Formats: sequence, C-alpha cells, structure tokens
Amino acid sequence: MMKKGMVLFLASIAVVFQLTGCGKGKVEKIVLQKDVQETSNLLEISGVEKIDLKLNDKEVFYPGFYFNGELYGYIGFGLGNLDNKEPKEGYLKDGYTRDKLFKIDQENKLKETSKVMLNNRYTYNKSYDFNDGLVREIDYTKEDVPRESEDISNTLKKYNIDKIDYILPALIDDKEYIYLFNFSNSKINQYLLDVMEDKLYEFKINDRLIDLIYVEALKSFIWVDKDFTCYKLVFNENYIELEEYIDLKEYMSYRKNDDLKNVSIGALNENEILIIEMGYLRDDGYFSYHPLYETLSISKFNFKTNQFKELLKSSGDRHISSISMSKDILVFDEFEKESGYISPKTRYFKTIDGDELKTIYKESIEDEGKTLSPFIRTLISEDKKEIFLLKQVTDMADGVETTMDVIYKKYTFK
Repeated sequence: MMKKGMVLFLASIAVVFQLTGCGKGKVEKIVLQKDVQETSNLLEISGVEKIDLKLNDKEVFYPGFYFNGELYGYIGFGLGNLDNKEPKEGYLKDGYTRDKLFKIDQENKLKETSKVMLNNRYTYNKSYDFNDGLVREIDYTKEDVPRESEDISNTLKKYNIDKIDYILPALIDDKEYIYLFNFSNSKINQYLLDVMEDKLYEFKINDRLIDLIYVEALKSFIWVDKDFTCYKLVFNENYIELEEYIDLKEYMSYRKNDDLKNVSIGALNENEILIIEMGYLRDDGYFSYHPLYETLSISKFNFKTNQFKELLKSSGDRHISSISMSKDILVFDEFEKESGYISPKTRYFKTIDGDELKTIYKESIEDEGKTLSPFIRTLISEDKKEIFLLKQVTDMADGVETTMDVIYKKYTFK
C-alpha cells in the first residue's frame, strides 16, 4: 500500500488515505477569519546566522539536500546577462557551473566535495541527466560519480525519445517514477516513466508544465489548473489524459477578478494539499516575458472530508512573497511595493497546526534592502533543527533582471 506522497517541483517545489465518501459532490468551505499569530509550541528558534560564503563575484550557492547534518548544493551564476565562456577546469561545459558539489558544514564553512555535478543545474540526493541519448544517474548519499542508467536509456530509445531537457525523480514508497520534459518550439513535451514497469506515458497537454501530486485517497495522481479544476490523471495505453474530479473555483478568494494568474499545489499530509494562489507582481516590459509573482492566498483542501479552508490572504498594502515550503514549515516575506521594487518588512515561519496557520518565528528584514524579486528558497535539515535560506537581491542591468547581492541565512531550532 502506498503511504507516502509525491510532488514534482518545477521551478524550483510532496498524499492520502483510503477515501470514504469523497466524490464530485459538495465541497464545504471553512474560512479562517484571520491569520493566527500565536507562537506555536512545536518549534522554538534558538539562533539566526547570516553566512558569508566568500564566493566569487556573481556566483551563487544553490542548496540541494541535507545529508548527515551537512548541506549539499552546487555553485552557479545568478540572474543576468552572462558572457560566453569557454569550458575550463573545475567547471561544466557552460563555463559557469562548478563541476563538483559543495557542502556547508556545521561550522558554516563552504567546502568542495568529490561528488560530481550532473549537467542539469538542479541537485537532489538522487539526480539524473540526459545527454547524447544516454541517461546518467547518481545517488549522492551513496556514491560520488554518476553512472549510466542503461535500463532508462534503453526505454527512451524504445519510445524514440531523443531530446530531454529535464529529468525529475519521484518515489512513492518503493515504486519509482521519473518525470521528463523538453521544450520544442512552442510545445512542451512531457512524459512520466514508470521505472519498475518499464513503461513511458506521454501527457496530452503540451502548452503548460504540470505539477503532480499522488493522492492515495484517490489512488491517483492529481493536477489542479489555474482555473482551480482538479483533475485525476488517467493512464491509457501510452498516454495520460485528464479526468475532471472537482471544481474548486467557486470556493477560492480571487475567483471574481483578474488578479489570479497561477496556482501551485503541495502536499501537507496524507489527506490534504496546500493550494497557493499567485498573481503578477510585475508583468511590464522585460517582465512581460519573465513575470514576477506574489502570493494572493494560501488554502488547503482535504480529500477525505471534502473541506476547503482558506488560511491566509493578502490584503491592502500587505503583499506576500513566493511561498517556500520545507516539509511542514512555510516561509514567506511580507513586503511593500515601492516604485517597481519591493521593500521587505517581515519574514514569517509558519506551520499548519490543525485548522490554524501558526507563527513559529517572525523576523524584521528591512535591512535586507530593496529588490525586484520576491523569490526566496529554503531547505530544512533531516532532523528539522535547521533551515537554510537563499535570497537573491536583484535590480535591472543591461535590460535584464540581474543578481546584485546574495543573502544566505541559517535558522536553528531547538
């Protein structure tokens, strides 16, 4: 029996028990009237450290995973125009990405490891890449050097797949799936590979990327589109089709105006998913091609009880950054808009405790300075005693959004 959930994170970033009485019928809406501010007794902050990693100009450390109390990731470049660089020793072919993983030890020292970086610019403890028709894989918790995955390579050859831009792993108990996609002109070709069954399925949707969660209560993968229609994924022969399950739009905060532009989902537990509504922060000029998003609301839906619960929404001058979710902890910044920039005010660490969104810790961040991007990234350690945060401070340079500074912080919990 599958007990764990799965999310495929696509930008960077995961569900459910035996179902009883859950169908296309009535959905109950329960709205929490306020953001609950009482401090949760689940965790207590014991320290906040701003870390200087002493990297070269424009380089950024991108966190990937914790292993044995140490944080592993890769070093690449931030946002902005990059001059063409010739391959050089110590870097991948792009000339910008270091060819080994780095780790931050418990003394906050950055050290190069012997673990070889794949050509994919993302890092999970188990990672893949695809080049010249061959798939390589590595489990960084067990080995240092990637190896060819002959079975997966042969499967792709069998289905005449010769171009893959990204390969993202997913595991539901002992059953492994791999999500693959590539960009071809205006199309996005997406596939889901059942590794154990050696079976490749192609998505019939090719105009958008799909965030997937496996919901055990439905015995199905699901997807929620930006119109808040929840679909089950139906596997037919070699294709994946969508079967409408329930329409949530009548229960959402922003259903009656044009603010809503995107929706993201994530798993909370075996019965519930998190639903994050997003709107444009900026979509003018350069940002019409690379829009910046802010969070409009945070809600959850319970597939066992069919209850929809709104936990938090922005209002007035209260703007909310992207949501970074590390296990069951949500991290986001509250900010004000100021002449095209955002002026950060407060950072919140929250957890969903029953029907309440509780504040674990909040921090004044006005000293982090104005920036264009509201994006933050966090990662939590295996023992939930540490959260690492990455934030790029950006501005316009040469007509593009460019990284001007990088903030790294480590939050320690008792």
